[in-house]
Amino acid sequence: MSTDTTPAVFGIRELRERSKELSEVALAGKLAVFTRYGAPLMIGVPITNILLEKGVHTGLAISLYEAGILTLAKSAQLASLCLEDFMKLVSSLDIPIADYQPGDLEKELKHFD
Repeated sequence: MSTDTTPAVFGIRELRERSKELSEVALAGKLAVFTRYGAPLMIGVPITNILLEKGVHTGLAISLYEAGILTLAKSAQLASLCLEDFMKLVSSLDIPIADYQPGDLEKELKHFD
């Protein structure tokens, strides 16, 4: 998995000039968001091994979850999986299911004192 999961953004009018960059984004396995007049228009999903092995819905759900666009629950729903199965799937791909920042766990544990 790539470390930067933020989708690349391309304006429809710039596609001709930025086609090389778009190809690089796809080769890196990243999502691309296409906009028109600054508003999201569509999502470009790269063809990855996950997409080929798991199918379009599951591959897209994983990518959108990893990019932080969908929650775990919404991603599971898109993949037509129960939450537990989706959590197991993303964990098997070394995608974290919890996003704790340093110190967050200590703050939460203080509530139990």
